[in-house]
Amino acid sequence: MKYYFYRTTNLVNGKYYQGVHHSANPEKDPYFGSGPGIVAAVQKYGRENFKTEIIRDDFKNMKEAYEYEASVVTLDSLDPKICYNQVPGGRGIRDGVIPMFKGDLEIRVHKKLKEYYESLG
Repeated sequence: MKYYFYRTTNLVNGKYYQGVHHSANPEKDPYFGSGPGIVAAVQKYGRENFKTEIIRDDFKNMKEAYEYEASVVTLDSLDPKICYNQVPGGRGIRDGVIPMFKGDLEIRVHKKLKEYYESLG
């Protein structure tokens, strides 16, 4: 398996999702991301309106890939106007990540994003 860092971009509104994934053949991997924001967006806009590009695929191991993700997907980069990511990168739940409920669905977002979403009403 090869670990890679990717960016999936919505071709309609320009919003993106970034993350780490692994595949035997990253160039042919149909993976878009698994965060609730990107999943909902793909359902809304259709797969044909998204493009995934591999940003980096030269990691020696999983740990190195997730360390890179943590350096790119930071708390400061979690801007819901341009980004579907809802928690800082790296792997695992971090300080400040809390559950947020939408109906019966529980998602985990950083408290900064929960405050933003609640301000929208």
